[in-house]
Amino acid sequence: MNRGFVRGGICVLVLLLVGFFRVSYEDSVHRDFREKRLIPEQLNASTREKLGQRGAFIALGGLRSLVATWRSFVALEHFTNGDWVELEKEYDLITTLSPHNEYHWATGGWHLAYNASGYFQQQQGMLPQQRERLTKSYIRRGRQFFEDGIRNNPESWQLKSKLGNLYADEERYPDYEKAAELFLSAAESDDALDFYKRAAIYALARVPSRRQEAYDRLLVEWQSPENRLPMMQALRFALQENLNVPAEQRLMMKDIFGSPREAYFHLSNYYRRGDSFPQDKVLESLKALEESLKIPAERSRIPPGAQ
Repeated sequence: MNRGFVRGGICVLVLLLVGFFRVSYEDSVHRDFREKRLIPEQLNASTREKLGQRGAFIALGGLRSLVATWRSFVALEHFTNGDWVELEKEYDLITTLSPHNEYHWATGGWHLAYNASGYFQQQQGMLPQQRERLTKSYIRRGRQFFEDGIRNNPESWQLKSKLGNLYADEERYPDYEKAAELFLSAAESDDALDFYKRAAIYALARVPSRRQEAYDRLLVEWQSPENRLPMMQALRFALQENLNVPAEQRLMMKDIFGSPREAYFHLSNYYRRGDSFPQDKVLESLKALEESLKIPAERSRIPPGAQ
């Protein structure tokens, strides 16, 4: 056999093996880089089609964030026109282009859960059942949008807090237990606001089976004077009554609020928030405070018709 032919065959084989291992190595490196967000995910055919020829060319050239920002102006136009279907499609595209930009997820979720749902809630020309169905549908879509954002940005306390706020919203079919878990998760971040620890307490207090946990967490936060805000004061008073805290472990009203007048003002605000919070002896205490402070009927802060 011709030696040159054999050598050529060996060279080809070596080149094939080198090429195989190089491609395998480069694929591994690319996967690792994508996981570490050093390079973006590849655009699929559907996304390129939505972008059009020019937009896809720019995005493929590494300017996806720029294209996503440009598309957000298109989404704003859909918002102005009340075109919620197209707005949702636009934000699906935007977050595909820039999945690790928390702002796009937050804005898209806000539009769907609040603006779109609020729009349909106010459509008096619709049948009530249709209005409620569309309202609920967009609240669910907004929740899903926030959840997808968290999956793409698991360290984002901002997105967790926004989804928590949505679950805690009395007017949007709340789930206070889920809200509490999201606030607690958000609060674990060093960059998160201290407010979210209190927000978790407020949510837990609205879940009867978790009010003891709410009270225990409240006592921890109470150690810092800056956390003794009016809502925390009123909640401590109400939870003491709701949980039948022993007398030796309670704080007296004056020690919680500072003065009877402050107690009357803050407890009345708390009472007006509604019965999702524990209200044990709150109304009874307000009536007693009105009497002791000699507050005339025309200046009463107790809602008319309260029993």
